Amino acid sequence: MSSNVLRIQKNTSIDQEIWGLLWPLLMLTAIQRLGTMFEGILVSVNSTDELTITSMCSPYISLISTISFGIGIATNAFVGRLTAENLWKDCCRRLARMVILVLVVGSLCISGISALILAASFAAIPELAHLGWLYMLPYLLGSPVILLFHLLVSAMRGFHDTKTGMWMTLLSVPIQILVCWGGYTLFGIAGLGYGTLTAQAAGCLLGLWRIRPHFRTECGNAPLPKGSVKEFAALAIPVSLSKAIMPAANAAINPLVLSLGAVYVSASGLAGRFEGFFYLAAMSMGSVAITMGAGNAQRYSTKKLLKHLCLWSMTPSIVMVILAWIFAEPFWARLTPDTSLQRAGVEYWSICLLAYPLISLEMTLTGILQAKGQGMPTLVITVVRTWGIQLPITWAAIQLGWGARGAWAAYLLGNLASVLIIGVWTYVKLGHKKPFNKVS
Repeated sequence: MSSNVLRIQKNTSIDQEIWGLLWPLLMLTAIQRLGTMFEGILVSVNSTDELTITSMCSPYISLISTISFGIGIATNAFVGRLTAENLWKDCCRRLARMVILVLVVGSLCISGISALILAASFAAIPELAHLGWLYMLPYLLGSPVILLFHLLVSAMRGFHDTKTGMWMTLLSVPIQILVCWGGYTLFGIAGLGYGTLTAQAAGCLLGLWRIRPHFRTECGNAPLPKGSVKEFAALAIPVSLSKAIMPAANAAINPLVLSLGAVYVSASGLAGRFEGFFYLAAMSMGSVAITMGAGNAQRYSTKKLLKHLCLWSMTPSIVMVILAWIFAEPFWARLTPDTSLQRAGVEYWSICLLAYPLISLEMTLTGILQAKGQGMPTLVITVVRTWGIQLPITWAAIQLGWGARGAWAAYLLGNLASVLIIGVWTYVKLGHKKPFNKVS
């Protein structure tokens, strides 16, 4: 009996620590999704053409806003390691300069590459190209601000502070909604992006104020620990590349789906603004794993932590998918008055909802591997899923006359393949006794 009680107490301790880190991240992600969802609804109830523009531009906005994901993961792990080993105050200023350099160079590259690829994408819809460029302008010019926002959130997670990101988001999203609504009312779709840019700038101000106490006057400028820059790059570069590859693949897939009709691009774009809610918990589990791994002295076994993280991330996803499957038709009927868009949305969900629990599992497993300092698995499965499976099957489906259902099936098959790959990868790596984020 006593051993059972002890086991329950240990499990409760793990769950309590996970929840303490997780709930601010859930709030952050949910509120961010509300801001994104508001923009989609604002456009969808007025103009299918404008929704087509936002759907075509969405991969490039994702590229700008999520390329910092890999840098953020590395920053989270690196700050946590320096803090845990009492090295932060010796070299924090050197780390800050390195991250700022990465931010500036990265944002310039992202904006330049996005502008070049956008020119080719807009060639497919010349009648909407002018509005498309106006819509993208604030994102292209404001990419440094967007990257800084995400990096500040990640750095604070390294201090086991997930609440700062939540407060930054609580401040920024209401501003985003108000400015987006006002900008759209006055200037149409061209005014939407300025709401996002203004909101991110406000969040950055709060984040800079919250991180200031960690840069005290006695903080030094000592060199970073030997091998740490290599470790930072080995984690940040593959994950960042995976985030760049995925929007690029979507940019190639969208014109293929557009050949079936603009309504299908609109349906997938509008559904994409909601899909994050289906794996909301899993989106936060990677950060929880990184934070717990970087700052802990292996208090929990990797397998036990993996089991608990999977349980926390998979259960909400499965429940939400079941509810969405039951209420798909009334949901899409309330979402848009366009009956053709309603039918396309229900058809999209009839297939793609099955992918969301798979995505939840994939995110949790890659989070565990990233907590062990491995960024390459994320890159590999992203390439396989998008370029190796989804893109060629989508092309084949259109050539063979399978229609939109073939394109949606390609999305499902790609996620199934990536889960199988990452599952095997995790099984092999968990056989090693190497602790999380071990530095050579």
